[in-house]
Amino acid sequence: MITDWTLVTAVVDRIVPEDEFPSASQAGIVDQLAADALSHLSTLWATSLAPGLERLQRRALDYTGVAFADLDEPTQDELLEELANDIDTGSAESGESWYATLVRLVCEYYYGTRGAASWKMLGYSPGLRRSSGLTNPPEDALATITLAEVRETYDILVVGLGAGGGVAAAALAQSGARVLGIDRGHYLTYEQVGKEHLRNFRLSTYGHNTPPGKEAGPRVVQTTAGEVAVENPRDPGWSALPQTIGGGTRVYQGMAWRLLPTDFRLATTYGTPQGSSLADWPIGYADVEPFYDEIEWTLGVSGDATGAT
Repeated sequence: MITDWTLVTAVVDRIVPEDEFPSASQAGIVDQLAADALSHLSTLWATSLAPGLERLQRRALDYTGVAFADLDEPTQDELLEELANDIDTGSAESGESWYATLVRLVCEYYYGTRGAASWKMLGYSPGLRRSSGLTNPPEDALATITLAEVRETYDILVVGLGAGGGVAAAALAQSGARVLGIDRGHYLTYEQVGKEHLRNFRLSTYGHNTPPGKEAGPRVVQTTAGEVAVENPRDPGWSALPQTIGGGTRVYQGMAWRLLPTDFRLATTYGTPQGSSLADWPIGYADVEPFYDEIEWTLGVSGDATGAT
């Protein structure tokens, strides 16, 4: 496990250097990396990040005789670029792989964490943060605000940043509108969400891969006998929707199924059952195909990159 956090500090500060905004280390990214290296990122650090950083340090010493952290910034950038492009390292993890992973983590922390320094880049108004009468309110303490209070700073408020709200917020922002997106929960890294999607918010039998868990308290389900408290998250009645930035898009596995051309012509294809109101759609597959293409590129879906259906 890497123990030279001075080296880590120097590297992350080349990923996000200081300008009118804080550098990565000034924004607390190193502390977050150190904490996660002892928890859910321990395997990633041991197999990829630590070996990559050690290779970087050796290369700095071999080429310059000076530790990476003590080099001038142009030389640091040159060494990072060389190692990031070095795909023949004799390791299962290439230089490109470990560096790309580190860049991703730093960006997730810097731009995705609640209250991050990057919020000021987006024009986040400090006036939205309220003390709620507390002498020293916690950093993430937010009080109720009204639409009138954000009107001067934002043109549009989008509540919920999943597949619908997130896409709408992006399109509105790209059109020039000042958009404030609001979601509940915390930003989860890729490693925190995990890759085993037998554990997901739709099927709780095997547990959940996003908050909230049992620690959030019981759920209440409406039944014919009245309201029933569901204590166990693995009970089918738990139905925990993801409470994380991005909502269900964080765990939807890249699956967004298209209707088939015949789905628009069910009556013609299969006939109309007696007494039913089944009818063909007034539009066809060709009418919606451009919109399928656009949303799939926006969200990102798994499948054949050639576009074959």
